[in-house]
Amino acid sequence: MGKGFGTAALIFGIICIPFGVAMTLLSTVFSMGGIWSLPLEITSFLSLLGWLIPGLAVIFGLIGIIVDDSKGRAIAGFIFGFMGLLIVFVIHIIFENIFTPLVP
Repeated sequence: MGKGFGTAALIFGIICIPFGVAMTLLSTVFSMGGIWSLPLEITSFLSLLGWLIPGLAVIFGLIGIIVDDSKGRAIAGFIFGFMGLLIVFVIHIIFENIFTPLVP
């Protein structure tokens, strides 16, 4: 069938870790309040973007594993996307539970 889904999964997988971490950190910092606070809609959108890119890598990776002829890119994109989801989850938990109570 081709290599389209595997290529898309690999592209999303490569960019998901730095992009997901950056969006999660920005949404957490901007939602803490104080001088750097932003409206809830913007911080929610940043958080959603942090979860969306790794999720797309996982979804395209699964579709690529099922449909594509060459499965190497799809497997790599799936693994990167799954690692991105785990990293974003851990960073979200760390910042929400450790650093948010420190802000007055």
